[in-house]
Amino acid sequence: MLTLGRTDVACVVGASGEYSAAEQRYDVVDYVGRIKSDPARRILLIGDPEDRNAAFKLQRSFAEKIRSAGHAVVLLEVEGKGPDRHLLDHLANPAAAMCARDMSLEHIVEWIGAKLVALEER
Repeated sequence: MLTLGRTDVACVVGASGEYSAAEQRYDVVDYVGRIKSDPARRILLIGDPEDRNAAFKLQRSFAEKIRSAGHAVVLLEVEGKGPDRHLLDHLANPAAAMCARDMSLEHIVEWIGAKLVALEER
């Protein structure tokens, strides 16, 4: 949504995302520069380093690129459910609801109780 230039999104929650996959036609990582600046926007990415479907290192790279472009982003390390540790809807759906109610990222992170991942500047 944001990489398509939308400006009406105040809070984003992404979970178990496959960012920068070679087989994708539209790779969001290539379009981070299209994200419009909004100091009030909150971006929360949630992933499991042991996820067998979505590489956590790509989630981290995406988050770092977003931060380097000047946007506020938080990456959380959690434990996914299921045999592939890919299912995160038990966290992402409530987090999205909290975003919709305009709760702070700090409150959402505290509710999830996850490890906050330190991001590097690129």
